Amino acid sequence: MSPLAKLLARLGIDQAVFNAILGRLWGVGAGPVTVLFIAHFLSREQQGFYYTFSSLQALQIFFDLGMAFVIMQFASHEKAHLEWTCDKTLEGVAANKQRLASLLRLAVWWYGVISVLVAVFLLVAGEWFFSTSAASSSGNVTWRIPWALASIGTAGALFLTPIFGILEGCGKIAEIYGIRILQAVVSSLALWVTLVCGGGLYAASACSLVLPLVGAVWLFFHMPFFKNLWQTKSEPGNRISWFKELWPLQWKMSVSAASGYIIVQLVTPVLFRYQGPVLAGQFGMTQRIMDSISTVSFSWVSTKAAPIGSLIARKRYQEVLALHRKSTIQSMSVCLLGFSVFLIGLKVLVIACPSFSARFLPISVTFFLCLNALFSVLSYCVAVLARANKEEPFLVPSLIGAAITALIIFFVAIPHGVLPMSIWMCAAGFVVGVPISVGIYLKYIHKYQKGNQISL
Repeated sequence: MSPLAKLLARLGIDQAVFNAILGRLWGVGAGPVTVLFIAHFLSREQQGFYYTFSSLQALQIFFDLGMAFVIMQFASHEKAHLEWTCDKTLEGVAANKQRLASLLRLAVWWYGVISVLVAVFLLVAGEWFFSTSAASSSGNVTWRIPWALASIGTAGALFLTPIFGILEGCGKIAEIYGIRILQAVVSSLALWVTLVCGGGLYAASACSLVLPLVGAVWLFFHMPFFKNLWQTKSEPGNRISWFKELWPLQWKMSVSAASGYIIVQLVTPVLFRYQGPVLAGQFGMTQRIMDSISTVSFSWVSTKAAPIGSLIARKRYQEVLALHRKSTIQSMSVCLLGFSVFLIGLKVLVIACPSFSARFLPISVTFFLCLNALFSVLSYCVAVLARANKEEPFLVPSLIGAAITALIIFFVAIPHGVLPMSIWMCAAGFVVGVPISVGIYLKYIHKYQKGNQISL
């Protein structure tokens, strides 16, 4: 093994993690370029529309209802008893393959319906929101057609989500993150080219539409797998029941996901509506950089979700905890480093280029938002372990977090501004979020010890 390979192995960077990091590093590297392009080619009002587009597109989560992650986890448990062949198909225990085939058919049906519903909902909701906002009444920003195209692109990408999830659950983790790199690159290029050509908000449409197009082309080369699985007949006793098996976890995931929207995405449209597109744009741009850093740090844990699920299916609990503990430490360390660099870079930007730094939130606000985001990364890491067990202990905590966040937004942010809001959010994350996450993690350690399944 070469010195580089040894170093990567020591850092926990396998092929899947490497691809995930590479894709997210592209996001981190492309992020500043996108920020520069948006600041140069869009007005401050258009910037507010651009980031509000993104927050409204995230409303799709209320239709997805947590199904994507559930599908991936169930696929990983069935894959534990199957192996890939040279024909790019899965073979093994017949019952498990039949259950996996029923999962594929269920996923395609489910997402075929909700992707249409998402397109219709986004078109109607966006029309109402923007047309009734004071910022839109001046008519200086052309948003209707860009929003319609962005909504269609969002629905198309949503339809492909479960198909990617099944492949990831079946062990094609490195490949899935590889196509996500390609999607990210093409999406960024489409955004930049559209901005340079004077497309304005059509840039948001371009980067949304290319995602399902690139994904569909890539999936075409995996047709042998899907064709074989689709044609596999599932006997009545070997079919995954949506109501009995998926729904008990899905409804909890859906509530947690909906709560997550309030915690992460609600601020930008509220600021847009009550304090104008300029402040919404500042918040959106700052949040986008923070999200890029967070998603890079997630790479060490998110790529382990399917392997952890398979290990649990085999009852290899000692390996589960060891793998999760190591990846969590790595994720938290990367996130802390990334936020530190971002804050330092923002300080330098304030001194070197005050006019451009005005496109971001002040450093004082950003500091507290970064600290709160760090707490959220910890919760995400613990959630990966919990959901790999087909459980969702974050249901009540998510509802509590969403309620607290909503109260802070409406009773602190709107009347008093974003600095008090960021302080209150950070305090809530430390006092409520961190103890709950640690408690849930300790519960799983105790659960394994009590059953005498592992020795720590």
